Amino acid sequence: MIPKQLTIEGIYSYQERQTIDFTELTDAGLFGIFGATGSGKSSILEAISYALYGQTERLNSRDKRTYNMMNLKSDRAYIAFDFYNYENELYRVTREFKRNTKNFEQIYTPDVTFYKFRNDTWTPVEHTNAQKIVGLSYDNFKRTIIIPQGQFREFLELTSTERTRMLKDIFQLQRYDLQDRVSRLRKENQSNLDKLTGNLQGFEDVTGEKIKTKEKEFEEADSHLKRLKKEHQTVDKKFQQLKSLKSDFDELKKKTSRFEELGKQQIDIKRTEKKVNNYERLYKAFHNLLADRKRYKTTLGQKQEQHKETKEKLEELKDDLAKKGSALEKIGPYFEKLTQKRAEEDDLGFITTTLGLLKEIKGLKKRGLNGEQKIKEAKSKVEGIQSNINSLEKEISGLKSRRLDAKLLREVGEWFSKIENLKENYQKQNKKVTGKKSKIQSLLQELEENNIDVDTFQEEHQAKVEELDIRKKKLTEKKERLKVQQKLAEHAHSLHDGKACPLCGSLEHPDILEAKDVTSELQKITEHLDNIETQKKILGEKRSEVDKKREQKRMLDGNLKSEKEQLQAIDKELEEHRSIFKWDDFDPEKPEEFKAKQTQSEKLEKQIEKKENRLDKLRETEKKEEKNAEKYQTKLNKIEKAKHGKQAQVDANKANLKRLEFNDYCKKNKEEVEQLQKKLKKQNDKIEKRHQRLTKAIHDLKPKVASRKSTLESYEEQIEELNNDISSVRKQIEKKLEDEPVSDVEEVKQVLSQNIDVKKERKKIEEFNQNYKTLKSKIKDLKDKLAEGSFSEKLFQETEKKWEASKEKLDKKNEQVTKLKGQIERLQEDFKKKKKLQKKQEKLQKRADNLKTMFNLFKGSGFVEYVSSIYLSQLCDRANERFNQMTRNQLSLQLSEDNEFEIIDYLNEGRSRNVKTLSGGQSFQVSLSLALALAESVQSNTKADKNFFFIDEGFGTQDSDSVNIIFETLLNLNKENKIVGVISHVEELKDRIPQSLTITKDEEKGSLLSSN
Repeated sequence: MIPKQLTIEGIYSYQERQTIDFTELTDAGLFGIFGATGSGKSSILEAISYALYGQTERLNSRDKRTYNMMNLKSDRAYIAFDFYNYENELYRVTREFKRNTKNFEQIYTPDVTFYKFRNDTWTPVEHTNAQKIVGLSYDNFKRTIIIPQGQFREFLELTSTERTRMLKDIFQLQRYDLQDRVSRLRKENQSNLDKLTGNLQGFEDVTGEKIKTKEKEFEEADSHLKRLKKEHQTVDKKFQQLKSLKSDFDELKKKTSRFEELGKQQIDIKRTEKKVNNYERLYKAFHNLLADRKRYKTTLGQKQEQHKETKEKLEELKDDLAKKGSALEKIGPYFEKLTQKRAEEDDLGFITTTLGLLKEIKGLKKRGLNGEQKIKEAKSKVEGIQSNINSLEKEISGLKSRRLDAKLLREVGEWFSKIENLKENYQKQNKKVTGKKSKIQSLLQELEENNIDVDTFQEEHQAKVEELDIRKKKLTEKKERLKVQQKLAEHAHSLHDGKACPLCGSLEHPDILEAKDVTSELQKITEHLDNIETQKKILGEKRSEVDKKREQKRMLDGNLKSEKEQLQAIDKELEEHRSIFKWDDFDPEKPEEFKAKQTQSEKLEKQIEKKENRLDKLRETEKKEEKNAEKYQTKLNKIEKAKHGKQAQVDANKANLKRLEFNDYCKKNKEEVEQLQKKLKKQNDKIEKRHQRLTKAIHDLKPKVASRKSTLESYEEQIEELNNDISSVRKQIEKKLEDEPVSDVEEVKQVLSQNIDVKKERKKIEEFNQNYKTLKSKIKDLKDKLAEGSFSEKLFQETEKKWEASKEKLDKKNEQVTKLKGQIERLQEDFKKKKKLQKKQEKLQKRADNLKTMFNLFKGSGFVEYVSSIYLSQLCDRANERFNQMTRNQLSLQLSEDNEFEIIDYLNEGRSRNVKTLSGGQSFQVSLSLALALAESVQSNTKADKNFFFIDEGFGTQDSDSVNIIFETLLNLNKENKIVGVISHVEELKDRIPQSLTITKDEEKGSLLSSN
């Protein structure tokens, strides 16, 4: 992640909006953010962390985070952070939260939005998960990018489990955690194997022998079936002939009986046909006329009823109209005076407002008198403060005339301070040189005590090893020969005539080898070889120990040379510093005299500062009292202005009165007049609404009355037309009766009431006649067919029994053959399935064995821990590249067998010790080295070509030499495409960092940013 821009407002001490443009800072490669303690430096990191993750190092959700983060003088907090993520894509995140104006301690839930810069516009992102965008969780973000104050050595002191979890998160090592996947595959495979085993249990009886037995049974049954089919065909032919003859005789008998029944029904059919003809004729003549007459009479009755109802409703509407007209005339006189009553209503409103204004004017007069008194008191206080200020200014002026030149004191003080530091550094460096010499001497003495000549040891050791190798080679060759001899002896003892030789295959053995036993000799050679290996191992250990001490001596020689050079440099710098002393008022050999004058000057400065602070407070108090007087005067002016404004409104209200006089109500209170106005308004509203309601009702009733009259006349015309239609239909019916053989209309109605379905009845008659003719024809044909034949029931029954017996035998044998064929096919199919299942079972069993091996490999996240240890080891190697340089090759970092960090101390024979034994400065150095190594590893897993992180403090624990080394390391990072931001309160560091920001804290405006 690379920061681009940060905007903060209302956060911690940042009261006003401040914006940091990181472009120039990050281009420099190394930049700083400086300011006094409490100025708001660390708040910048807090703002970035909170903007991205909604979390901070100082506060958690239980600490009322948003309330404590928000500036107490602000009602709104806002953070906007622009940054490039690990894919070099530009993002922006904004967080904003506001204070409840009614409840100071309540902060509304923050609004957070992420944006992505694409196509020259900021497009909102659908989620607010910073880990997806940045590529790091919050915990790993503060370990590798923004390292909060006091948390620099957190990664170093993490437990093995926590460190593995962190590496797993950063480097996505969960892809190596295959335990669950293998376990799932193993369970799935075992489930399939169990199912397959269960399926195979159902095929235990399916064998090749069983199939052959069934096939033999099928061949015998099929041969018998063919014989039965031939016998059945002969019987079946004769039976079918008799069956056909019997069927014809039965059919003739049945049809003859049916023909006799139809002859009896023929009389009823003819009677029905006559009845249908009569009904059809009368229906055509009278049906429509009778229906019209009925319809006209029904409609006439309806219209007469509607005429009656309309007439009654018309009378009701006329009565209602008369009543509402009378009521309207009754309220008419009051309604004519309604305009005057409304004017009285308005006047009462003006009077109510005026009484309220007069009461307010009285209160304002009282407040004005109090304000005048407070103004007098404030002016009196200002005069007293001014007198104290004049007196204090004279005292300060007298003290300042006695002070020494501050610049001179600072320059001389810096000279004395530096020479003391140089002397102290010289003593320390001299001790280091002496210590290095002592260690080298001790190391040489130890080698001498062990009779080791460093210059000749390597050649002597090599000669001894070569001598042992030659002896080993000779003994090994001899051992191989003896082994061959021993093997031949074993073969010779096992040879017997008639038994094949295992070497040449011969069955005859005329000259068998006689060999002596070489077992004891082989054992001695083996012991000699073991002894040689032991000697080589001892030589190797001694060589390793000597190499280690030689390496220690080489490092100590290099360190001694470096320490001597530094000692000479300090001595030279000491002489140069003595030569620049130029102040005649002070003696360079008497620093105590300077310190005494400096102490006296400091006391004087403190007195001046104390009095100036008191003077500032008095001036602040003076301004405060002057502001109070101005504030009281402003309020008094507002009161007078309000009083005049309300009086003008009172005069205007009196002038607006039209019907009433104010003096008639001036002794009443506002509430009484207000009640009179409400009562009058209620009465006026009631009359006005009643008049409107009655007028509208009369207006609505008049057209209804007219409409009812018109409807009544229409009904009378329709009734007259219906009576004419009924008379016309009656005449037509009477004329039809004259042409038909019926006596009257009632007889016609009786015939038509039968409701005969003419079409259906005619169809029945036609079907009967057709059936009668067809049956008669078929009976004649059957009699002609059977005229010369005869049928014997006894012969038919005997033949039928023979046929049934033959058919039963044939069906049973056919069923047996079909069943056997089905069994054979099923067995053959099951046998194929069994073979396939067995092959599949073998495959699954082999897979189960392989999965078991894999499960044991990945069990308990062991593989992930193994991969993590590789990553950690590589991280340790990278960190040592810088840590060795910072410690001048005195210390290095390594991993223990338990994957815990430990320190190798080359000044103490390369022994290991716990990282907790490091000093504060050394802890910072190794933590910085680890942080840089971790950043490099993270960068190698991303698309970003640069990497960035912040360091918050940490340099206060370093001596000047260590700071130089660390700064050289940080400056060189820019060549490696790394960017480092340093946060510190140490002002002297500004000159050493190419780009920086300075934070100052103003009492009124809060924290302010300025670039250097």
